[in-house]
Amino acid sequence: MDYKEFDKTEIIAIAEEFENGVIVPAGMKTWYEYKTAVKHELHDIERFEKLFNDEDREFPPKIFEDVANRKQEAETEMAWINSIHTYDLHKVCEYIDLCYDHYNGHMELKLLPVMAQRILKGTTPEEEQMVRELLEETEYISTINTVRKLTRPISERTGKWSLAYNRPTEYYPSETRPMDATELYDHRTHYIYIESTNQATWGESYWISVDCQNTLYSLPVIKAFKEYDFEVGKFYKITCTDELRWGNNKRKYIMEIEESDKSEFMEKGFVTFATREFY
Repeated sequence: MDYKEFDKTEIIAIAEEFENGVIVPAGMKTWYEYKTAVKHELHDIERFEKLFNDEDREFPPKIFEDVANRKQEAETEMAWINSIHTYDLHKVCEYIDLCYDHYNGHMELKLLPVMAQRILKGTTPEEEQMVRELLEETEYISTINTVRKLTRPISERTGKWSLAYNRPTEYYPSETRPMDATELYDHRTHYIYIESTNQATWGESYWISVDCQNTLYSLPVIKAFKEYDFEVGKFYKITCTDELRWGNNKRKYIMEIEESDKSEFMEKGFVTFATREFY
């Protein structure tokens, strides 16, 4: 599709949303389709120029003038596209840097942490644009999408949360049981947001976001949590300090719970998620 067939008014409106920090999936899809169309235009022009240089052929001067104009227009459009930042490059590089230990052993990822560290230390705008392009045009787009979700303000997630349920089994053939946030037991400090109440497996509990995630899990129904006066809409810091076990596989978790705030949830929760123990 020719990039000039797109509604430029719509493209500009999407760009303005990006500049204001609003990321809409439908707009993102249209934006990348437009960007791809501009790239195809530049690629076609490059093929023509190569054909002219490689072949002993004569072309009417008007053709060269038209191609030169097309190239200038497409390059101007691509420069504008590249000036619109659809994601926070430094936040993505921070996430990659934090995940570095988990990437060890994957040869195709060896270069990425090095690049991320360079961006975090400070580089030229040209170098930043090169890395931005690399991330957008490769499989690392999934990392960008993860960071977009982790950094989206809580106020913008209403109606956009996904709920985590246990998968069906022969004993529970339908997805009806909220999945407990079992990572709260791993003796690390986690940051949670209480979104709403829910009916969990063993009683009433809460839907919670753990460490900035867009997916809501159920706060486990254990004594320590039932005794604490959680409030919907508030943030908390939780650490499992001990685990007591006795017969019949019974156990008791000793939990340290403190009220937190949005800033700590968004900043420290982001770090905790990026350095989680499983992938």
